[in-house]
Amino acid sequence: ELQRIPTIYPQPHDIPMTTVVTEAVGGR
Repeated sequence: ELQRIPTIYPQPHDIPMTTVVTEAVGGR
């Protein structure tokens, strides 16, 4: 159930985290 909650409710801090990781990996 815990995994289903974040899937239904994408936390606001979860979106920027993905952007930071992608930017750090692809940016550099």
